[in-house]
Amino acid sequence: HGRSRDRRPLYGGLTVVAVGLAHFVRPGIFEPITRLGFPERPRTFTYINGAVETLIGVLIAVPRFRGASIVVTLCYGFHFGGNVIRSLVSRRRDAGRAG
Repeated sequence: HGRSRDRRPLYGGLTVVAVGLAHFVRPGIFEPITRLGFPERPRTFTYINGAVETLIGVLIAVPRFRGASIVVTLCYGFHFGGNVIRSLVSRRRDAGRAG
């Protein structure tokens, strides 16, 4: 047996890489979600999100960058989540003005 290493982070990271790259292959699948946070230019931000998710997957897969993956994932989550909230508030405000 040599050293037994836990491969779950590697496989998890590669899975995130695959999802990130899928944004470029089939962007239409991701646009409804992206539109929640970036209604002005969903295709552009679908590609940006795909690039960020690909980066996160690589960071997870490479052991010495795993700590950085946590920071990048949190920043990405706050950025995307904040934009979703901003967009929802803006839509409600606009709907209130129209009605």
